[in-house]
Amino acid sequence: MIIFDTNNQPFYNNQIFKKNIAEKYPGAESIYLIALLCKYKNIQIFTADYVINNNIEITGAKIITEIKTKWTKLLLKRGAKRHAIICFETPSFAWKFYANLNTITENYKHSFLFSGTKNKVSIYTHFHPSLFPQPEFTPNLFFENKWENRKFLTLINSNQIRRIYKPLHIFYSIFDKSLSQELYSLRLNAIVYFAKYNDFHLYGRNWEKWYFGIPYFKHKIALSKYLGSVKNKIECLSKYRFAICFENAIYEGYITEKIFDCFFGGCIPIYYGAPDIDSYIPSNCFINFSDFNYNFPKLEEFLLNFTETDYNIMKFNIVNFLYSDKFKIFTHTFYSKQLFNTVTNE
Repeated sequence: MIIFDTNNQPFYNNQIFKKNIAEKYPGAESIYLIALLCKYKNIQIFTADYVINNNIEITGAKIITEIKTKWTKLLLKRGAKRHAIICFETPSFAWKFYANLNTITENYKHSFLFSGTKNKVSIYTHFHPSLFPQPEFTPNLFFENKWENRKFLTLINSNQIRRIYKPLHIFYSIFDKSLSQELYSLRLNAIVYFAKYNDFHLYGRNWEKWYFGIPYFKHKIALSKYLGSVKNKIECLSKYRFAICFENAIYEGYITEKIFDCFFGGCIPIYYGAPDIDSYIPSNCFINFSDFNYNFPKLEEFLLNFTETDYNIMKFNIVNFLYSDKFKIFTHTFYSKQLFNTVTNE
């Protein structure tokens, strides 16, 4: 038996093992695929809340924990065993988890985490540098749209602010800066800078709201460029030449769906986030904001001089990457098989 130990309420009651639920959340489809593998191998799999609430016998069951949950101690008392721990969140969001990585991971045989945690996990866990799982690439995912039919620039992100207000969070951040780093404010600065262009548009959730901590004038500028939320990000991106593609945080190995949504939409990503991205994705597939010393005017000049020929060359590089083995390590299938194999081979 495998128990998926999660605090994510939409996943409760075994809902994460349904495709229509899993595909709503970036990276979650890999857990759905693990459930399929379990079915094929005749292995039971449940969410932690389900086995606790239904009083299921779980002695000897192997636990896969997502970050840290309220269910883990109850599972251990009932006879289950810690097996693997996983995390798709940033250090600034799951700061308690990252601040206590050594202590938390020492009780798990396997740790599937971003590469930036390699020297922070316990020596007693088997570390697997993991990437944020993505959909398999198929030609029907790719949206074709000619250069001349595409608008200039877009940004698709929810309106959020990452506050650091708890004394313990502030204390830990003194010793580990990654616990406080965020790129929400830099994205907002990008919106303000490029708002002068008529064909720059903003999409995402919650931009109608103003949050304390966001300068009011910046929010007002953002609202002037806001066109609402989108049902299909890839289709939306296919209408633009470039997209501001900043991760939520700067962290080694933290490469989310943002850059891949751009790839699938045939849109050139302006990327900033994982400092080691070149180790995973060829540099000729995206525009790296750090190459411009984080200077918006320099980036602007580059974009205005970017030609259709440049676009076609970069798009060719993107397609080659998506068909290569380098992309396969990002897929849901790769991640789910890797995690599943550690459970069934021991």
